[in-house]
Amino acid sequence: MRKILLFVCGIMMISSVAMADETTVCANGSGEIVKGNNGTLYCKSKLVMNWWTALGWCQKIGRVLVRYPLDCSCEGDKCPDEMVNCPNLKGVGTPYVWTSTLYGDDNAFCIHLASGTVVKDHAGRHNKNIALCK
Repeated sequence: MRKILLFVCGIMMISSVAMADETTVCANGSGEIVKGNNGTLYCKSKLVMNWWTALGWCQKIGRVLVRYPLDCSCEGDKCPDEMVNCPNLKGVGTPYVWTSTLYGDDNAFCIHLASGTVVKDHAGRHNKNIALCK
């Protein structure tokens, strides 16, 4: 029993350290941790940027832009019941975030975090979208 207790405590300590490191890396990149409805932790930038800058920002902190539709699925108690394009990220923050998924030559898909709606936007636009990294 003692070995099991020590094992569980060790796992909890490792998880806490991993979370602290993840938070530090995100904060040092001028971002904040956001938890998806499926439990996945993401790093959200605090500054608006165009698609190329968002891509580079995620790479700089050792992550990748959120992927549409791959990172949008959600299962479990925390998932919204209603049908939206991205239930995993519905209601986890604001505003629009870039995804790594391109559409055509100069556009990429974006997710509106408040509603979970997916839209297309010009990759060079930098007045409303931020990076969300996985």
